[in-house]
Amino acid sequence: MLQGLPGSTLQGMNPRESGRLLWISLGLGLIPLLGWWLTGLFDLDEGFYAAIVGEMLRRGEWITPYYNGEPWFEKPILLYWVTMPSVLAFGEWFGPRLPSVLASLGLYAVVFRAARAQWGDAAAVWSVGVLSTSLLMVGLGRMMMTDALFALSLAGAFLLWYRGFNPVLSGLAVGLAVLAKGPAGIVLFGGVILIYAALEPSARRGLLGRIVVGLVGMAAVVALWYVPCYLANRETFVQEFLIKQNWQRFLGGDKAHGVPLWAHPIYFPLILLVGMFPWSVAGVRALRAGWKGDPFSRFLVIWFGVIFLFFTVSGSKLPHYILPAVPALALLIGRELSLRTVWKGRPRGEEPSQGVGPFAIAAPVVCLLANLVFWAHYHGKFGADSHAEVHRAAILAREAGGPVATYQLSRRSADLGTGQLRIQETSHPSFIFYLRSTTVDAESPEDLRSIPKPFWIFTRPDRVASLEPLKAEGWTFVPQVLPGTKGDYVLLKVR
Repeated sequence: MLQGLPGSTLQGMNPRESGRLLWISLGLGLIPLLGWWLTGLFDLDEGFYAAIVGEMLRRGEWITPYYNGEPWFEKPILLYWVTMPSVLAFGEWFGPRLPSVLASLGLYAVVFRAARAQWGDAAAVWSVGVLSTSLLMVGLGRMMMTDALFALSLAGAFLLWYRGFNPVLSGLAVGLAVLAKGPAGIVLFGGVILIYAALEPSARRGLLGRIVVGLVGMAAVVALWYVPCYLANRETFVQEFLIKQNWQRFLGGDKAHGVPLWAHPIYFPLILLVGMFPWSVAGVRALRAGWKGDPFSRFLVIWFGVIFLFFTVSGSKLPHYILPAVPALALLIGRELSLRTVWKGRPRGEEPSQGVGPFAIAAPVVCLLANLVFWAHYHGKFGADSHAEVHRAAILAREAGGPVATYQLSRRSADLGTGQLRIQETSHPSFIFYLRSTTVDAESPEDLRSIPKPFWIFTRPDRVASLEPLKAEGWTFVPQVLPGTKGDYVLLKVR
């Protein structure tokens, strides 16, 4: 299906020159991601995923995710599978986020090749530039999250399907999307393909046969984890993962990720306005032009629209949910920019390197911005808790040895939900990752009595007063010095 359009650079481009532009684009796309190792992990999501990876490594477990001694089924297995060897090979600072960075680069390569096959090298460079310097992509591409893997898997599935390759490959990619994020991958892929086929008669030829073959490939990948995990956990797997974490979350059962009813229609438009900056201003025009354009452009509009509508009607909202729609929008914006740009007097869209200049300017600027924001947030400069302090305490307790209790770390205020701006207190699962051990999660002094002394307590300063009954019984609490911290937390040695 993908053919060069009239006026594109596809027909006469030297393959060697095209390969050079691909590597230039990937190199520039990597720049905004550089520095992912300069800060530790953030809570909650990164902390949970990393703590699970650490515990699975300590257990030698590759099927059932564990968090702090208990099975934990909020997400499927792919992120853990790719992160475990990365942490083993590169350590707890460089390794956890590396798979997301590599997945982002893979996504850029997929976008480049799709744009080049359809529109030529100029559009390919612009498309990768738009995607890799958008704030949402940069943020998620440098974090230990499931989203970069999910976006790569879905984009690969869509583009393999459209380009008419063996549908088994597309099915395999859908299977990876399911292992990255869950059954939503099937719903999103199926919705896009069926709607496109309904609107484009040429896409209906052999559709049923391709679907059957694709389902076989998808099932083969999904079965690699779903089957052994079900056999190992049975009803717990069904209730906790399939029902609670997928179906009920879509319906809005996760109140912490809910928003007011009036915010649903504007939530993701606002996220895209900010998250696609500085390119978001071209988004509406690109979608309108894409719908009136060639079949591939209409396919991209449907790809974007189905994912956008799915998460808009979903009861749960988080900014990163929309990321799988961003590659389609980046392709459409890249095409528009390549056609509207005149480069040294050449016709529009016929200079393959026309997007390199703006790309080369935007990439280091976004890199600097991303590292400044990550560093400031990590050190608690935006009013949030200092993650640096959490990790220093974990490393100090780890090196000293002995049991550790995390005491009343979770918030004591009412649940505000996703729609509120105030950053709330969290339980800091990343503490467990850097501690390299499980902890006792204590909510009252009574929960501490069974821990053999001496041991450590990690808590917030305003929670120490509640330990007074234990002091009256002769317990001794010795505060430890955490150099270079601002006092958000306290680490106590209990004797």
